[in-house]
Amino acid sequence: MALICSKQSFTASGSSPATLAAGFGLIYAIIASTDNAASQTFTIYDSLAAPGDILFQMTCHPSGPVNYIFFPQNMPLQFSTGLTIDPGECDVFIIFKS
Repeated sequence: MALICSKQSFTASGSSPATLAAGFGLIYAIIASTDNAASQTFTIYDSLAAPGDILFQMTCHPSGPVNYIFFPQNMPLQFSTGLTIDPGECDVFIIFKS
């Protein structure tokens, strides 16, 4: 993981779930796309493993644009147990602080 402006970032690609943080944290941005032939869904869990409590889920479409989701600085997406992502067949970039 890289340190960017005192926040962490993670790029996920492929279908293996990954646990990025344990405990409380904040998500500031999510960027996602897919080049797969069919629509793909990625899931972010408030958990230390997948599956868990779903925090955010999105479907990426191959013919659609790259999805940019930026949460306001005063209203980031919060996780309390941990941060786990199952990228499915999407390319997902997350900026978060734990």
